[in-house]
Amino acid sequence: MALFGRVTTGTKTFIELLRSVWRGPFWWAVPLIVLLLPLTIVFVILHAIPLVSPFVYTVF
Repeated sequence: MALFGRVTTGTKTFIELLRSVWRGPFWWAVPLIVLLLPLTIVFVILHAIPLVSPFVYTVF
């Protein structure tokens, strides 16, 4: 249940970010979001693989 709460919180935050970009004067953030979102997904997937995760930590 705690995982579900974290996922819904993250989803709400992401939706709020998209709403503020769409309604407000934050059009400069669109390329940033387009670039960072796929990178985030790739790092989360790589972090889930036990053999690859130590190398992900060395990037940062």
